[in-house]
Amino acid sequence: MVLDWLRSTFWIYSGADLLWLVGFWGLFAGVALLEAFLPAVLHSAERSQRWPTNIGLGLVQAAISSLLPLSVLAAAEWAQNTNTGLLNSVNLPWWIAALVTLAIYSLGNFGVHVLMHTVPALWRVHRVHHLDTHLDVSTALRHHPVEMVVGYCVMIPVITIFGLTPSVLVAYAVTEGLFGALSHANLQLPDFLDRRLRWLLVTPNMHCIHHSSHQPETDSNYGQVLSLWDRLFGTYNAGSSTTEFGLTEVRDGRAASFWWQIKSPLLEFDEADAEASCCREVKLDGPVRQSHG
Repeated sequence: MVLDWLRSTFWIYSGADLLWLVGFWGLFAGVALLEAFLPAVLHSAERSQRWPTNIGLGLVQAAISSLLPLSVLAAAEWAQNTNTGLLNSVNLPWWIAALVTLAIYSLGNFGVHVLMHTVPALWRVHRVHHLDTHLDVSTALRHHPVEMVVGYCVMIPVITIFGLTPSVLVAYAVTEGLFGALSHANLQLPDFLDRRLRWLLVTPNMHCIHHSSHQPETDSNYGQVLSLWDRLFGTYNAGSSTTEFGLTEVRDGRAASFWWQIKSPLLEFDEADAEASCCREVKLDGPVRQSHG
């Protein structure tokens, strides 16, 4: 009965989908509790204003994703079933195919993220994610639905051309969801652990720099799971010991408005916006995360 209700309400079609839904929101709740008791940045998170917008944007993405005729996994399965793509046309050991799939897909996502910051039209869409004036687990859900569609338009051809392995893509998607929640969380790893992990993986201490209002820091640390690509392409940034989150142009109530975020890609931001909102600028009330190389 519960599954039937979930199917009709949230487009849940199988036990695996239900397990993913419960697992994700269970993780979300667990991280939120940790943030409440062990925050890395001591400030008022303004959850009552921010969370309805952030969670609302996440639910809109989930709804659109379930209605799209093609997905990342569907593309990979079609390529595999029709023997289309590079990896499906050569005989490689499974572990080499898995590593190639991981490398190409993670690099592709990295490239899409860089494009979101460098192409003006795409930045208008992606900046919704950066307009959050605080950083916590809910920020991981805060993406304009058009951004998801852009990602599909880029990655589905990549998956088809290279014939990426479906099972590896599923595993990566689960890992990416986990890292998305943790890397945006208002949590801080012990220094010794953070220094070691960030040589390969994205940590909360590293990713918070990407959400800095200082543009050279915003345009760095693009990795979502692996820090490897940032180090390889010179976009890695160890950051500073003080970080203000969000964008300087909008630091007032608009940053927490769901409908304003939906229409914001059509709006121009200028210096007047920054001056008008600076009087209500969000300030951090306590120590912020320390960053390490």
